[in-house]
Amino acid sequence: MLSVKSMVSQFVLSLIHLKQGSPPNGRDDSLSLKGFSKCSKRTTAVCFFILGVFSTQLNAQNAPRIIIEKQQAVAVAFQIDGNPDSWHIYKEGSSQSLLAKKIVSKDTLLFRPVIAFQPGITYVIKQNDTIKYRFSPQQANQSRPQVVHIYPTSENLPANLLKFYIQFSEPMAEGDPYNSIHLIGAAGDTLADIFLKQLPALWNRDRTILSLWLDPGRIKRDLNLNRKFGNPLEVDTNYHLVIDKSLKSRNGLPLRSGTQKMFKTTSADREKPETKSWNIDIPEKESTQPLIIHFNETMDYLSTNDRFEIWINGKMVKGESSFRNEEKEWVFTPAHNWEQGSYTLRADARIEDLAGNNLNRLFDRDIKTQALAEKDFYTITFKM
Repeated sequence: MLSVKSMVSQFVLSLIHLKQGSPPNGRDDSLSLKGFSKCSKRTTAVCFFILGVFSTQLNAQNAPRIIIEKQQAVAVAFQIDGNPDSWHIYKEGSSQSLLAKKIVSKDTLLFRPVIAFQPGITYVIKQNDTIKYRFSPQQANQSRPQVVHIYPTSENLPANLLKFYIQFSEPMAEGDPYNSIHLIGAAGDTLADIFLKQLPALWNRDRTILSLWLDPGRIKRDLNLNRKFGNPLEVDTNYHLVIDKSLKSRNGLPLRSGTQKMFKTTSADREKPETKSWNIDIPEKESTQPLIIHFNETMDYLSTNDRFEIWINGKMVKGESSFRNEEKEWVFTPAHNWEQGSYTLRADARIEDLAGNNLNRLFDRDIKTQALAEKDFYTITFKM
């Protein structure tokens, strides 16, 4: 906790900047009041005293001041009149006011929300139902996000492709990402109704990978959408998947630049993966050489990478795995030397190829005539 002396010094410095018309950190919409939000009972009087001084500055500026702490907009201070309980803050367009702690001194209200203000979002300050102020925090000292990978990485994809995965350099914002993602056909036209626009969007846990499904209703041949509109992709056709730079990170910053993936479609894949067709490079015992599985086709990135286990003598081998060669090869590097003995490789039955066919069944199958296997995993044994 900051001492009273350091709190006063910080505020005095901030107020000097305000008076000179040059706010701290070079921002004209932010005020660094580190420590103010952490007022204890012992320092409450000092906080109120400083807020009273700050109130005078607000009267002169006549605008809300955003309080930055650890590069987050943790609070806002603004001048008020009337009952402080009549003042609330909303995300613009929302009817639900933000939960917050309030500190009042003279005609100034310090408003600290339970969750920090989000950069790039516009907020409105209302007295009863009347909008008095608007503000939009901007993220300081943060790099703009970028697209790291688009999976599958191959430029030749089956016409019944089921999913893309778009990986970003940092967590991305909530909301609808589909307005920033487009598929361009061979004639240069933007194709409509290609993707399954599911909300909330299908992100991984840390919101760095977006699963982008082509509409499965148009891929399955026995469904009305397929009969009416046809498959989303045509065979032997060039396409561009475009992610424009309007897509924003969790910090409210747009992409550094737009990105696109060019690909050409091949014939539809209507065969499920078979473990018996895989080739395995077996490493030398007493080494940390990688074990490599060659699939002889490009596999689905998310459903495959973490769904293999290697066992020996009732123990699972620990290590790191990755894809290479356009997701046609799975590479496993053990944490310790390989032991001599018999090993079992377990492949989860949910592993998929690019058309969504897994080890048990075809994605686009006739459920009346094609039986569904019931295995949880498939095994391959080898020795060192």
